[in-house]
Amino acid sequence: MPSTMNPAHQLPAMLNPPTHRRLLNDWRVSCFIVFLFALGLRTTHHYYAMSSPLWDHHLPLYDSRYYDACARRIANGDLFGDEVFYLAPAYQYSLALCYRFLTDDLSTTLFVQSIFGAASCSMIYWIALRYWGHGVGLVAGLLAACYPLFISFDCLLLPYSQTLFLHLAAVVLTIRAADKPFRLSRWITVGLLWGLCAVAHGTALIITPGVLLWLWLDSGSRTKRLNLIASGAVAIGCATMVSVVTIRDYVVGRDFVLLTSNVGMNLVQGNNTAA
Repeated sequence: MPSTMNPAHQLPAMLNPPTHRRLLNDWRVSCFIVFLFALGLRTTHHYYAMSSPLWDHHLPLYDSRYYDACARRIANGDLFGDEVFYLAPAYQYSLALCYRFLTDDLSTTLFVQSIFGAASCSMIYWIALRYWGHGVGLVAGLLAACYPLFISFDCLLLPYSQTLFLHLAAVVLTIRAADKPFRLSRWITVGLLWGLCAVAHGTALIITPGVLLWLWLDSGSRTKRLNLIASGAVAIGCATMVSVVTIRDYVVGRDFVLLTSNVGMNLVQGNNTAA
């Protein structure tokens, strides 16, 4: 029996792709899928690592013990300390916030850190999506989720997970600011975030000049004058954040240290005759 339905009524159903395909093409859904996949891998790794007899809830690495001790001191009210920072200060204060307001249990703290690690994979997806499309973005996000070093460092009491998260967040915010109409406060915020990246790991001071050069050479809709103002705002914001640590180091230690004092030790460890 022939259908009595008007063919015009069937047209939208034929033209619209299936619901699951539309969902997968929605960047928000794909971003969330990457996040859940990455978090699942990290949680599984963390579970089996914690159940290993080699773990036994201890901190075998010197850096981990240092960060843990500093974070507990800060959480107990000693906000400034009495010596210059030896290792990156941002991670110490992040741990202190976790210890103070969430928990000082090592397993829970590392799970919270894994959440930020999974968010980093989502940001990698978004950056690749922004420049190369959905397919490349999805592959990049899933590869980042599966990358063994990312998973391993997300489950260690070390600052590398936080450093990656902050750098990616700074890249995303820089791209978003460049895509929107010029606003001075937006670029100052970008600079403050890049400064926070430097406080988390000093290598950001090498990356930031590249960001300034990109802003200056950017051939978007902004004029050269606005590009120059944006570069200046980023530089001022970054310098402001770094100067907070420099001033604090000088006040408590009476020594001019830009961020941390471990450069000499690292130089000796990597270049002595027994290295």
